[in-house]
Amino acid sequence: MCTGASHVLHLQVRIEAHSGWTDKEYSDEAANRFTAKREQLNANALREHENAVKSGRAKSKRKPRLRAEAVRLHHCYDFLKGNARFMRDIPRPRKRTRLENEAVVHEQGAEDVNTSSDTAEFDSLTGDDDPALPADVFQPPTGSQSFARPASAGKKKAKQLHLEGQVDKAIMYSQRGLAAATTAQVEILKEQLQIAKGKVELVENQQRSLKEQAEMSMMCATTEGLSEFGKEYLLLKQKQVLEQMKKQTLTEE
Repeated sequence: MCTGASHVLHLQVRIEAHSGWTDKEYSDEAANRFTAKREQLNANALREHENAVKSGRAKSKRKPRLRAEAVRLHHCYDFLKGNARFMRDIPRPRKRTRLENEAVVHEQGAEDVNTSSDTAEFDSLTGDDDPALPADVFQPPTGSQSFARPASAGKKKAKQLHLEGQVDKAIMYSQRGLAAATTAQVEILKEQLQIAKGKVELVENQQRSLKEQAEMSMMCATTEGLSEFGKEYLLLKQKQVLEQMKKQTLTEE
């Protein structure tokens, strides 16, 4: 669900925390609500247009354009195009043109030629046809050129690190959202557990109250009109209740 309205509906369904629902069931429920809302909006728009045509307030007899009743791909783009992170253009490293490299090679070749001609002219003036160079002087091979390695590899590495950092940030935000949703669900479960405990305590109090009422009725009952067996049973029960009340009083003290 990528549109603003559908995203809100999806969050509302998530907050309801239906027991045992899967992600697909949440998405289907949000999609059904989105479709129902769009159907209602389209019906209202048609009704308003018909009323305007009947009353003469309509500027055109053409029916209003109906909204799509299902989420489509362009809805996702309409929602994401407002996000700066989605629309941000990642700059690409500039590549050196071939003409610039050829110009550098040409200039270096020209400098080598000028240097060779100056050396030959100096040798002719000194009369030394084959001068002996010192052993510690490095002489590059004839026709060799020194090229500076372009820095494109470093830019590619920086771009890769930047993309990896963006992915890590997205994963971190996703984990934070999941942790927040899990925390909210845990809080809801805690509240439900407290409500269940309150209901259990209420039932226990009701049962205790009924038991006490029955015991009080038994203690206040008389043996008049009872048989010998009934009298003996009632007296025995009254004695048991009295002993329990004494024990309870001693325990509370």
